[in-house]
Amino acid sequence: MKLSDICELPRLDIFKPDKDITILDSQGFGMYQAPLIGIEVEVENYERHPLQYGWSRHNDGSLRNNGAEFISKPTEPKHVETIVDHLFTTLPKSAHFSPRTSIHVHMNCRNLELMQIYNIVILHQCFEDLLYKFAGAERKKSIFCVPIGNSNYYNYLRDNFSRGHLTGWSKYTSLNLAPLHQYGTIEFRHLRGTRDVNTLYTWLHILYRLYNYAINIPTADLETKIRETSVNSNFISFGWEVLGHHFISLSQNSMLNKCMKEDMAISKLFMLDKSVTEGVL
Repeated sequence: MKLSDICELPRLDIFKPDKDITILDSQGFGMYQAPLIGIEVEVENYERHPLQYGWSRHNDGSLRNNGAEFISKPTEPKHVETIVDHLFTTLPKSAHFSPRTSIHVHMNCRNLELMQIYNIVILHQCFEDLLYKFAGAERKKSIFCVPIGNSNYYNYLRDNFSRGHLTGWSKYTSLNLAPLHQYGTIEFRHLRGTRDVNTLYTWLHILYRLYNYAINIPTADLETKIRETSVNSNFISFGWEVLGHHFISLSQNSMLNKCMKEDMAISKLFMLDKSVTEGVL
């Protein structure tokens, strides 16, 4: 069952570049066929400047010193670099990316089956700690970005999704499923606030690769692959299969094997048949 069959979702106002806009894609985001994404960038000490190219500015009470959040329109992969470049090259020098700021990425799931979304969740779980270490280790301690590995969502997510039911979810998690109900998106909240646009570009590549791998593999095959990788500890091979050369950005961690072993153990909890294990675990 597709998400769009379950939820009444608002129409999307997709970013469409004007004819006089120079389209940038040196990053190659245009090679990804999906999904539409929306980006939220938080800054402090903001001074007003003209916004174009599909961005809007919003006040954010969780930030200090005239904090603001810039929210993009839903954007196709081929136009993502254009809107990101515009925002980051026009931000005033005074804009501050303090430890309170972060960058969130929403990825469209409207046309996905619920079990494809489940695939994204369990695949994300396999890399969760490594994703934090790239995005900002301090984010793992934030009450606004709690690891899903610290939750008990594994108790009911697979069962609910297999029956065509959405489930409750906390907004303040690393991978936030709460927006599925209202916007038809999932939100990745890991990334620290940063002015380094190349860090954001690498992060987006990682998310695009993870999303597209997850939605294009049958759930049974993905679960089998995770179980087998967990047993044979061939974590690097699995990482390259999912993320390609972008896995290098995560694999520079000396604790890679330990991190992935622990996260895959949690990922396997999502797969358990709760009707069999109830009263045993």
